[in-house]
Amino acid sequence: MKKHFHIITLLSLFFLNVSLSKVSAQSDLSSVNFVYQYDPKGELFVNYRISNKANTDSLELICQLVLNDAKASVTNYHFSVYQASSYKEKLVNQVPVNSSFIGSRGNSHFWSFSFAAVEPSKILVLEIVSSLSQIRYYYDIISSEISPIRLADQSKVPIVKSWLQPDEFCISQRPGTALYYAHDFKPALPPMVTRNPAPGKELKIDSMFSIVPSNRFALRKPGLNLLQKDTSDVSGLTILSVDKYFPKAAKLDQLIAPLIYITTKEEWIKLASGNVEKKDFDKFWMDMTKSQTRAKKIIKVYYDRVEEANQFFTTYKEGWKTDKGLIYIVFGLPDQITRIGDKEIWRYDDSQEGPMLEFEFLRVNSVFSAQHYVLIREKKYANAWFRGVNTLRKVRF
Repeated sequence: MKKHFHIITLLSLFFLNVSLSKVSAQSDLSSVNFVYQYDPKGELFVNYRISNKANTDSLELICQLVLNDAKASVTNYHFSVYQASSYKEKLVNQVPVNSSFIGSRGNSHFWSFSFAAVEPSKILVLEIVSSLSQIRYYYDIISSEISPIRLADQSKVPIVKSWLQPDEFCISQRPGTALYYAHDFKPALPPMVTRNPAPGKELKIDSMFSIVPSNRFALRKPGLNLLQKDTSDVSGLTILSVDKYFPKAAKLDQLIAPLIYITTKEEWIKLASGNVEKKDFDKFWMDMTKSQTRAKKIIKVYYDRVEEANQFFTTYKEGWKTDKGLIYIVFGLPDQITRIGDKEIWRYDDSQEGPMLEFEFLRVNSVFSAQHYVLIREKKYANAWFRGVNTLRKVRF
């Protein structure tokens, strides 16, 4: 079915601008609980992409706002952009912005914000204020996220997500080169494994092609694609080409692969043998839970988390394979997420399943991603890890 792209009326734009009075932000980023960014049941979900605006020195921030509340509309949200020197600086330095509403698709709504380039050392902050919940939502953006390439689909709607499916054609506004890597990245290691992981296969370019402005193209082979204005650049736009079911796990091999996090060594050897059929997969769950009811419950929770990890954490590899995806799948949504500089801290409060638990992640910038985080692994996590896996296996969540 063809998707329709609706342009908002002038009347709606008027209400969008006046529905909330402009007030200075009261917080600094170090005091924000960012847990809403990964909450699948939250009021909203935001994707964004920032790039250099063509033929100018300014920047363009494309924002996709997905509204989960059926009662919400675009008129309930007000946007501002700030800049700060650190995560502890009060958000009072508002950036002059030229904004325009691009349009809507279902519960997804797209905006463009254009503004003068800021110093690379500055943090840009998108603030979204909801008149429904009276909550201020913050999204911190660092200079290494700025991409020289911007993509749109055939309807000229900007592409802000980090993956594309085989049938999704896209168009670039600028010439460039697409480098393709047919690399299969390994899943994350448990949090108490402090040894260096075994070296993987060499990451080598398998193919490349030129990007011509206004000419549509599709990324049909599964794998990693790096789109660059020039191959000598130290930055680019990374897009993972995935199958038509992503971010869901639908095929049998896709359902089996994430089970590496909660299986015993013996179970995993059987599941990873390559000779597993659907009946073997079903038997694994029944043997583990001893109940069809419990099996259905954990299957839903587990694969919902896999899908959500793909939605939230996909960078140059599928989200479920990342360190954040690993912790999210086993422990669920944290109670609190704080961010200071390149460090993100997840906290799980005390519960009947165990004491308060914290995980620290460090952002590691590379040509492939400015938002890839690596878990600081420590042996002290062993008990918490086995307890978390056991909670899942015993369906005690």
